[in-house]
Amino acid sequence: STLAVTAGTVVLDTLVDLSGAISAGFGQSGTTLTITPGAGSTVQPTSISVSNATLNLTSPVAISPASVTVIGSGTANLNGAAVTIGDLELSGGGTLGGTSHATLAAGASHNWGLGTLTGSGDLTIASGATLAMHTSTHTINGKDVVNDGTVNWTLGQLQLDGTSTFLNNGLFTLNGNVTALNSGSGTMVLTNAAGGTLRNLGGTNSFDSGMTVHNQGTVEVDGGTLNLAGNGGTHTGSFET
Repeated sequence: STLAVTAGTVVLDTLVDLSGAISAGFGQSGTTLTITPGAGSTVQPTSISVSNATLNLTSPVAISPASVTVIGSGTANLNGAAVTIGDLELSGGGTLGGTSHATLAAGASHNWGLGTLTGSGDLTIASGATLAMHTSTHTINGKDVVNDGTVNWTLGQLQLDGTSTFLNNGLFTLNGNVTALNSGSGTMVLTNAAGGTLRNLGGTNSFDSGMTVHNQGTVEVDGGTLNLAGNGGTHTGSFET
């Protein structure tokens, strides 16, 4: 079954059965769906899809939707218990926010195009998961990111708003003339941890204004140029060319 809201404002704060798909928008813009399940509710959505709408979901139990799609300037605020996302599609100006700790599941290729990560809940790319950063501007507004898997950044700027951190325990590749910077006061501390690898594959790629980079692991420049001319940092790891 599917809970679908295509127009207006809907608030569900009673006993609900969320054992199927949740869909908000895909119709009239400005749609808002707010779900705060009451006691005894079943909360295990199979998928979450938002387009040109806002979804506010507060789950009292951990959930594992097979897919989360946030597109067309939609916003999905996932609050409450932890969320494991089987397949993420964040693009078209979408926003993924909320207070939940979110994990991108292993064994899947997740996609982040034009879109924003925000909210106090952190985002973890699990070991065995791959996140592709492509197409236009990626914005991080105050959300902390932990990469235990693979992040491949091939296109678009990384725009910094708010204060955030990026802990790389896995593989982070850059390839395609990409830049991380702020347009105001946004900052990020990127720590390439012991055991982590930051790899420049080609192009001229830069961590500029607002970025502090600490290298405790391995930085590899296999091709092109890697510029770490942001806010400095400490380097106790290795650099390889």
